[in-house]
Amino acid sequence: MKKIILSMLLISLIILPIFAQEDEINEAKKEAENIRNKAIDFECGLYFPSEWEEAETLFAQAADEPSVSKYNSAAEAYNSIFELAIPLIAQAKEDEIMGIRTKLVNAGARVLFSEYFLPADDMALSAYSQYEAKDYYTAVVSAADALLMYKTMESAFDAWLLRDDVIEKKPDVLDNENFKLADETLNNAATAYLDGDYSLSAKKSEEAIKIYNSILAEAALAEADTAPTEADTAQLEGETALAEAETASGEEQIQTLDEKITLPATYRVRTWASYGDCFWNIAALPGVYGDPHKWRVLYNANKSKLQNPDNPDLIEPGMVLDIPSIQGEVRQGEWESGKDYPALN
Repeated sequence: MKKIILSMLLISLIILPIFAQEDEINEAKKEAENIRNKAIDFECGLYFPSEWEEAETLFAQAADEPSVSKYNSAAEAYNSIFELAIPLIAQAKEDEIMGIRTKLVNAGARVLFSEYFLPADDMALSAYSQYEAKDYYTAVVSAADALLMYKTMESAFDAWLLRDDVIEKKPDVLDNENFKLADETLNNAATAYLDGDYSLSAKKSEEAIKIYNSILAEAALAEADTAPTEADTAQLEGETALAEAETASGEEQIQTLDEKITLPATYRVRTWASYGDCFWNIAALPGVYGDPHKWRVLYNANKSKLQNPDNPDLIEPGMVLDIPSIQGEVRQGEWESGKDYPALN
């Protein structure tokens, strides 16, 4: 009996350490696999391919001859790659987000679409905070959401600009059934965006763009059909005007510079908080151009006055902007609030 007990004790002394060692190996293997999967999720191997190949070799060697030290070596290699790649991944995502955001800001979207801009900005800031807190998985999701929101806004803003183009080229379009349908579709895009359904919002914006483009195409076709008649009319009007000019007295033909109605030549920038002054809004003012789409004319003429010439969004109160003539109109003096300026044709 004593021999049996001694034999069992001997066996346990041999087997238990083996089981304990297997548990340690399995734990080390699990840790290495977790870190490897995390690195794969973030595509770290694309940033450091040679280092990734070395880590994969270490992992394969551990699988062939399992040991705690070999799995630990593989885990350390994967983690090193992950730590090196994460800042590069974050920078690439930030560059992508800031690229489209800057494009929207420069085009005036932040002024017109402030209600939609703020949630996207908040999401981008959340991604940054999550990255700083090393909550990388959540940060990636937030960054992707922010990028999708900005891209969705870009589609909606393109549709909005196209809508303005339609109205400018076809002023009587407001009663057009297709135009009403396009407006309704664009409103649906805005609603979907605020509801967080960005895919639907982008889809509706693209549908609105197609309808607005179809209206422009119809207008161009109609204009082409009536072009000869309009040309004949213009020629007749020109001949009539010439005949009237030839018979008019010399005094009736003289028009001095003082008799012309002039428009302002400069504009003094007011505060954003009180007046919302930016190139887009200033260009829309009566006496300037009455058209926000002419903001680039102002921007290009005053670039050298900006602290950052590449950022039209940064204009300072008190800055005096030049207002270039775009139709040969006479301009002099500074713009005055409340003054009744004639509209440009």
